[in-house]
Amino acid sequence: MEALDRLRECLESREARALLEGARVVRTAGGGMRLLVRDAFARRRLESRHLAELVQAFGGPIEVAARAAPRGAAAPPDLSGLRGPAGIFALRMVRAFVEGKTPAASLVVLHGPETAGRKLLIDWAEARGGRQIFRLDFARMRLARSRGLVPRKPLVVGNGVEILAGRDAGQRTLCTLIEAVLGRGDRLLLGLDTHPARCEGLRPNLRSRLLGGVLAPVIGTEPRPVAPAERLEEAKRSAARIFGVEKELLESGCRRRRVVEARRVVIAAARMQGWDEQELAGAFGLRSPRSVREACRWARLQQARDETFAGILKELSRVLPSR
Repeated sequence: MEALDRLRECLESREARALLEGARVVRTAGGGMRLLVRDAFARRRLESRHLAELVQAFGGPIEVAARAAPRGAAAPPDLSGLRGPAGIFALRMVRAFVEGKTPAASLVVLHGPETAGRKLLIDWAEARGGRQIFRLDFARMRLARSRGLVPRKPLVVGNGVEILAGRDAGQRTLCTLIEAVLGRGDRLLLGLDTHPARCEGLRPNLRSRLLGGVLAPVIGTEPRPVAPAERLEEAKRSAARIFGVEKELLESGCRRRRVVEARRVVIAAARMQGWDEQELAGAFGLRSPRSVREACRWARLQQARDETFAGILKELSRVLPSR
């Protein structure tokens, strides 16, 4: 349509024109015009920063809407929280990674706090890549449960490399995996909470491999506040992955040994952060706070006897906010 071509001419920056990839104009039931763009991020960006160009191209106000996701598909993460040139650069790198437009950059490393958008970007890449994506689980790799794993998919993503700090077996596994994926000509997207050169506990060979990729900082000026309940759900998912159980079983009263251990480690981590016993009992469907106290006693004994368990407890405590 001519109006859409005029809009592309009005938008000066390459980043702004990229927002119109796959866009189309449709008529509404009331006879008006609607601009359909690929996702909510593109819609918010156009409405907040390019409203004048929209009015100029279409000769008046126009409704901007995101295309509906296919039935059964998960909605892509909202990237409107990304801020500044660093956020835009990181988004460009991730989009180019997913679309295969980074032939000279097979390894992309995002570094920065998750609240700045690093986790959102990796989740977005996973959603856009679909069946091409293989998601690495660093929590299992930390326990050396992914040894010998070489994913057979062209795009590999992983968030939280810092979990492997001080764990030589897990880092050796990751080095082997990086060499295998890049040697095959595939691409790898990794994320960690700080610059690889400043991340403590990394082996020199892993650090050099990370520094050899394209480093994209993710720096947010307005971190999105995360509700305590959301953090608790994240801790439940992490514990379920580590112990190899379904997250829903943690809240069902299931008495299987692995489920009980996963439930207890989350409860103990939350109590370390000052969560209330009654609140935790309700969150896990327990009959009384007595079960919470029993979980904490069990966790203290395990922590004293097992270094790996102590590390898991520490990592889950970092996920949960203080109360």
